[in-house]
Amino acid sequence: MIVLLFCFCQLLYSREDSALILNLSIRKLDELIADGRIKPRRIDGAVRISIGELVRFADQDGDGHREVVTDEPQRDDHDADKRGAE
Repeated sequence: MIVLLFCFCQLLYSREDSALILNLSIRKLDELIADGRIKPRRIDGAVRISIGELVRFADQDGDGHREVVTDEPQRDDHDADKRGAE
């Protein structure tokens, strides 16, 4: 489930503000932009990143896949084998 809080009053953020929102350094943010993992907009030479792009990036795991969080404990195959043996 994705929950968005509409407490943001801006739609576009500077590199500095975007790094702060994502809790990253500006240098790391620049690396992510250069790698194409974050897609900025350029307006008259100024780099801006949309709130949607920040949320999209934050919702991914480190491999660029959407992170799925559940309340259910994860089971491995060994748990199933133990239950079958009882």
